[in-house]
Amino acid sequence: MKAVYSWPKIAEECGKDFEEVRRKRMYISNKYLKGIKVIALDIYGTLIPTEAPLESTDCEIIIPARRGIEDFFMKCRERKIEVVSASDKENLWMLKHDIEECGIDTANFKKFYCLSETPKNFSEIKQDFKIRGEELLVIGDSFEKDIRGAMNAGAWYYQVPEYVRDLDDFDISGII
Repeated sequence: MKAVYSWPKIAEECGKDFEEVRRKRMYISNKYLKGIKVIALDIYGTLIPTEAPLESTDCEIIIPARRGIEDFFMKCRERKIEVVSASDKENLWMLKHDIEECGIDTANFKKFYCLSETPKNFSEIKQDFKIRGEELLVIGDSFEKDIRGAMNAGAWYYQVPEYVRDLDDFDISGII
């Protein structure tokens, strides 16, 4: 529902061409972040690459996290913004394992949510944290799952390009 551009304005500018809307980046300035209390962060395709991890020569799995993620978490802590996962992966143990394999401490997340509907339903997060939609920022790569879900929840949203290893130059710390 909310970003620097409103959905109706983007749709109007793009002639309701959803592919063009998907490519258009939503930037949220500091003035919009002042009311944010919780960030719902998608994991696969947003924080972790969607393809299979690499294996190093000593058979250790290497899954590189998206560039800037440590700075992102630090900025959230400084602003007292809680970060939760909003993944469609139903196995929370595997989700936490994959996050840790990226070298990210799962303690950066206040809570882990499995949101398997399309679009994602963020009402449980809003209820758990006793927040209104405008106090929630959804960050994800999928327009249909993440962004439409955010719109339905009345939340702010930021669509990042899908994270594909070795083809990604997006720094997630720039959002905050």
